[in-house]
Amino acid sequence: MQDLSKRTGLRRACEALGLARATVYRRRRETPAPRGGPRRSPERALDAAERATVLDLLHSEECVDKAPEAIVAILLTRGRWVCSARTMYRILAEEGEVRERRSQRRHPAYKRPELMATAPNQAWSWDVTWLRGPVPGVYFYLYVVLDIYSRCVIGWTLAGREDTTIAKNMMKEAYTKQGIEPDQLTIHADRGAVPTSRGLSELYRELGVRSSHSRPRVSDDNPFSEAHFKTVEVVRAADLLEVVAFERVEELGEGGALGYGEGVDEVAFGRCARETELEEIREVEQGFARGDAEGGALGRLGHWLGCRGYQG
Repeated sequence: MQDLSKRTGLRRACEALGLARATVYRRRRETPAPRGGPRRSPERALDAAERATVLDLLHSEECVDKAPEAIVAILLTRGRWVCSARTMYRILAEEGEVRERRSQRRHPAYKRPELMATAPNQAWSWDVTWLRGPVPGVYFYLYVVLDIYSRCVIGWTLAGREDTTIAKNMMKEAYTKQGIEPDQLTIHADRGAVPTSRGLSELYRELGVRSSHSRPRVSDDNPFSEAHFKTVEVVRAADLLEVVAFERVEELGEGGALGYGEGVDEVAFGRCARETELEEIREVEQGFARGDAEGGALGRLGHWLGCRGYQG
């Protein structure tokens, strides 16, 4: 480029090569070397003693909760000048104090809690779901307690209403059956009315059980129990319909009592029934057979749950 521009001129050489003359001039200009050494302090900069005076003023009880602009205004009303508000901000930034200068609580990094079980009977999950009744608008309530580690059904019961007393009886029975020691177990549930009731909280404290609840208004508040209920409600929905289809409306008590005898709150509490515990399974089946005679549609549904593989 330099040889060609000497023979033809820079303008013609740039036109022949398709370059802008400003580009050639910019590339020929020598880049100045960067200045070495630290920046020189201004002559009017505050010395160490003056900086200490400013910091003492900012840390004083009168000025600790005020902005630098307000401090400068207060000093001017008293006929005193220390430095500008911008200088105060610069000094605070160098000291790492451009924040709330009052003593306040600093929250540590929050770690999301995780419920993990490495052996049986370390963590249980329980919930209540609706099962369709013999007529529209009538439902049965299925209470289920699962062991998170083994996914075994620790305890369950079937009732015509959702009540704290029923849940407490189920928890006591499962706790005693499994031989749980104090401070061994954590029971997880959602934030429904029954799981968060005072009665259950007092029972947990009495038994030495830790309670666990999910964050409010989230979709995965109780994934273990919800996944189990999907199997009961969706996979076996056809069988459930067979159980309740033949029930007549006349079998229901007055006021929608679901065929209960007076004063009967539960039908056939399902104790911990594992596949290998055949003796206990027979006891459950016998209990549901009694419930069939006493509880009408509710007893029949309970008998179905006990005899068709709902043992964990």
